[in-house]
Amino acid sequence: MNRRSLSAESLHSPQSSNSTSSKHVILKPRTYDRWTVTCSIIGLAGVLHASWMLIAPEHWYHNLPAGVPEYGPLNVHFIRDIGCIFLLVGCGMIVAAFYLPYRLPLFTMHTAFYLLHMFVHVYEVVSGRIRLSMFWTDLPGVYVPAVILFILNVFLIKQIDAILGNMLTYFDHLPVEILHMVFQYMSSNDVFYSFDALSPYINAVLNEYCSRTIDLRCISKSRFDFICNHLDLSRIISLTLSNDDHTPQQVPLFFTRFRLEDFLNLQSLTLLSITNEEICLILSDLSKLRHLSSLLTTSRSAQPLLLGQALTNMFALKNLSIPYGDIFDHNLAFPLHGLNVLNAGICNFLELRRLQRIVPSLVSLKIILQANHQLQLLADVNIWAQLERLDLTLQNEMTTTFDEIDGLLRRLGNLKHLSLNIRGSSNQLANGTRWETCPTIVSLTKFAFSFEFVPSLVDSPEQIHDIFVSFSSYFWREFKKWYVIVTVDKIYTITSFDNHEFLECSCPPLSTAPNDQWFYSKVKRIKLDKQIPFNNLNLFSKLEILDVPNESTLSLLLNVNQFAYLRHLILRQSFLNETAQIFLTRNSHIDRLTLLQFDYTELFVFPTIRYLYLEESIRILTRTQIKILSRTFPSLTSLVIHLNDFQLVYTIIDRFLHLQNGIFHFYKLTKPISQQSLKQHTHLEYTASSFICRTESKKFVLWINNSNLPRELTKPIEMINSIAEQRSDKCLLQ
Repeated sequence: MNRRSLSAESLHSPQSSNSTSSKHVILKPRTYDRWTVTCSIIGLAGVLHASWMLIAPEHWYHNLPAGVPEYGPLNVHFIRDIGCIFLLVGCGMIVAAFYLPYRLPLFTMHTAFYLLHMFVHVYEVVSGRIRLSMFWTDLPGVYVPAVILFILNVFLIKQIDAILGNMLTYFDHLPVEILHMVFQYMSSNDVFYSFDALSPYINAVLNEYCSRTIDLRCISKSRFDFICNHLDLSRIISLTLSNDDHTPQQVPLFFTRFRLEDFLNLQSLTLLSITNEEICLILSDLSKLRHLSSLLTTSRSAQPLLLGQALTNMFALKNLSIPYGDIFDHNLAFPLHGLNVLNAGICNFLELRRLQRIVPSLVSLKIILQANHQLQLLADVNIWAQLERLDLTLQNEMTTTFDEIDGLLRRLGNLKHLSLNIRGSSNQLANGTRWETCPTIVSLTKFAFSFEFVPSLVDSPEQIHDIFVSFSSYFWREFKKWYVIVTVDKIYTITSFDNHEFLECSCPPLSTAPNDQWFYSKVKRIKLDKQIPFNNLNLFSKLEILDVPNESTLSLLLNVNQFAYLRHLILRQSFLNETAQIFLTRNSHIDRLTLLQFDYTELFVFPTIRYLYLEESIRILTRTQIKILSRTFPSLTSLVIHLNDFQLVYTIIDRFLHLQNGIFHFYKLTKPISQQSLKQHTHLEYTASSFICRTESKKFVLWINNSNLPRELTKPIEMINSIAEQRSDKCLLQ
């Protein structure tokens, strides 16, 4: 099966299948075709004509078969000037002969020159300045070439239109499978935004790949608007929306544009950081989604989401994730037998009993319990004996014993995947030999755990050694290949390693793994200090965040090779100087910066920084400080900052013209910041309906689409900023 037949079968697209039969032209920088010969001949003729005028202007004046003396006396300088023009357009045609992207503009320029030259001759004949018989003299050298060039120009325009309409890019030579592999390294939003309208073949691939899964988390407002304008609602099977600080009010904004019931084939819906007020807008429409089988939610407040009544009418629902377990109130009329996968969030004793009654057919359960006696409730009832996956966390207990866990697991004979996160005595939990005696553990396919020791084993190296030996048996290392890590505070499996924690030691911990490669590939965050050697930093292949304490440490990092995945730099002291500039220049992929101190006298520019996080220790008080920040970071798109006065928000918006997301913290926000006030005091008045804001007690969040800001408005804004800077500087001096 060749590549084209594969793509046609994969896409089922008429557009794609037509592309196999039609003759496409590939848009290459250098092209050789019949137009190459035509343009070369015209260009060489122009160059030869220009050379005659430049080298022998008097001979050209008297011997050109066009009656040049009829138009005026000899002017050698003027003839050479005109010769330069002929030379320029002739060379342009030679370039157009071989370079397709420049062919049409250069050919059109050449044709325009000959047409204007012809119109000048026509005017002089019509006005009577030149005798009428000169028309026939000029016909072969002036009028005919201009008409021929005009006709050729029309044909060239049509051919270029056909090429662009039927164009194959270099991506069109790739099979669908390869394109999908490329797309996997990008988010679906970036794929759609970057490749849309590239070619008919790519559009067909995108329709199959991107139109089914829409994830709008952490997206810019401009891309959000773009995607909303190109959505095909009937094709979407998965939709993710978020109301977090990076995309405030996204959920209500999205559903003012679309009705949930119009997503006819929607199977998965994820709503993040929402409140009861926000979810109530769509609660009644959830039951209209007949194919919805997965509903995932998280709450922005401490209140549970009131989903209970809506769940009774969602008959296709199989997967549910909620932040708190008390959404299952007494209004539920009957058990949800179709629900197989549940993330119940935090549950107390009564909520757990209610869950067992309402969702008796669970196959997978993730739950956070608050007391050990809830384990007894799980073990006493055989309702969930069919569980195959269990993710259990005991939140507030510190005395969990092995017997309590063992009693629960012996009731769950079908369990294949188990994850435990509990706290207790090391004598009770950290004994690998004892865990081997549990039949359920032996039958598990995957076992991930994190046991925190209460108290810790800081002064018990011998006990740590005994724990390590008990988990180094054939069962753990060879048969199951469940490798564990032992520290003074806890023991946990490598699969439970939290790569989002800052590592303060670059040496691998004590583990039963055959080598340390897992450690260097999993660590993503390192906090540097004097004890960490720099010679092994290159071993951390996936390092993303680096916490640097001082300038001397950063200067030592200049001798380390580039960090391929490093995106975020944290500076604990103020040293935005030449050292920081050199480091960020060498690692240009670093676009996130967190500062704990800032020196307003260091005026180096960092154009690669797009995301800036200023900790609470840096509190902005004046407009001058904002001015210095905008000069230091001219390309910011996201800013987290602590302010003393809400009016400084207006200055920040006008200073940072590329800003897309702003999170502003206050000690106390005395006056709400409305959309109307933002339009009155900032350039946002020019981008109506292109920004969203949310005001909380001590925080103001802004989401902006600055792509609509006209360029001609930037100069007046800069002038206003300049006046404000002068006033602020005077106040600062006073």
